[in-house]
Amino acid sequence: MSSCVCKPYPGYVIGVGSSGSMVSNIQYYLNAIKTSLPTIPAVTVDGVFGSATERSVAAFQRAVGLAADGKVGAATWFALCRKLCVESVHPVAKPWPGSVYRQGSSGSPVRDIQLYLSNIAEKFPNVQREQVDGVFGTTTDYSVRIFQQEFGLTVDGAVGRDTWNKLVEIYNTL
Repeated sequence: MSSCVCKPYPGYVIGVGSSGSMVSNIQYYLNAIKTSLPTIPAVTVDGVFGSATERSVAAFQRAVGLAADGKVGAATWFALCRKLCVESVHPVAKPWPGSVYRQGSSGSPVRDIQLYLSNIAEKFPNVQREQVDGVFGTTTDYSVRIFQQEFGLTVDGAVGRDTWNKLVEIYNTL
């Protein structure tokens, strides 16, 4: 990894019942680390710290020799960051950026959507490969609709939380 993506420790323990961007970050970190520690279960990056995230954190803690309580305190946070920033891990999809993307949108998140769709299309032939240009035009709209239909989502061509999280889930399993 060329640069560390780890955020500063928030100063409090994060566990079951927590939600928000710090939880999304933890879920993203776990999925990234899973590429080098396959005993860690993958989690959906949804910003909600539930039992699946707790199990994944506990598996990470066991793998690195920490007490496996399934909570993210300072020791676990710094171990996650050390694994991300010092050891080589493969990139995984990013957490939902918090906005809805649709035809007319542009920028880095649209580029990510197009990249995820293109990679998913290699394994799922019904999904269309995308030109990764960062512009959400008619072809990206069409590709998103096919993806949504293929994976049982609301078919509206917009990439909100549910569609983004499904893209991430499928992309991270490739």
